[in-house]
Amino acid sequence: MGKLILLFKTFSLFKVSTILWDAFKFLKQRTETVIISKEAVELIKDAKKAEELREVIQEYHNKGRWNHEKIESVTAKK
Repeated sequence: MGKLILLFKTFSLFKVSTILWDAFKFLKQRTETVIISKEAVELIKDAKKAEELREVIQEYHNKGRWNHEKIESVTAKK
């Protein structure tokens, strides 16, 4: 009887670990973290645009509010 209980516990542990592994694989495949958009990457690669954006951000830090007109002028596509 003791061997049967041990076999059942081992099988249960294997089953639980398999379910957890499958859940992990599912989440890993379906989870994408985007920290910065493709448009933002393009913007900061352009040295002139990056400097203009830095000025807008610095103004925000100094005044505590965003200048939406400047942001739109920096982010507008040519």
